[in-house]
Amino acid sequence: MQSPAASTIGERRVRMTQWNNGGVRATSLTIEMGRCGDSYTVTLHGILDMSTAERLEGAIEAALGSDADRVVIDLDGLEFVDSTGLATILGATRRADGSGRLKMTRGTGEVAQLFRLTALDLVLPFE
Repeated sequence: MQSPAASTIGERRVRMTQWNNGGVRATSLTIEMGRCGDSYTVTLHGILDMSTAERLEGAIEAALGSDADRVVIDLDGLEFVDSTGLATILGATRRADGSGRLKMTRGTGEVAQLFRLTALDLVLPFE
């Protein structure tokens, strides 16, 4: 079951949480979207996996569909990324067509290590 999305001016927050026996299960992703000037930022917190990747795809599509000169995907708040999440991140890079408009942060901890181990740190448009 998903909790309702909350909206504020200039920023959209989407929280996806799965419920298990009345309690919150550990698989959740919060997506914050906002625009400041010519830059559109998508900030992620939590877990990017098969159950949350579709939400990120929608956020990326909205960001790339905007008229912002620069789109930044902030991965620093991610705790975990699975193969579906990696595919979603790679798909965003393909949709941006190498125009230089899309940038990403490297993430931290195990997420940053995952990019290094898979050599994606060499091909993704990290800042």
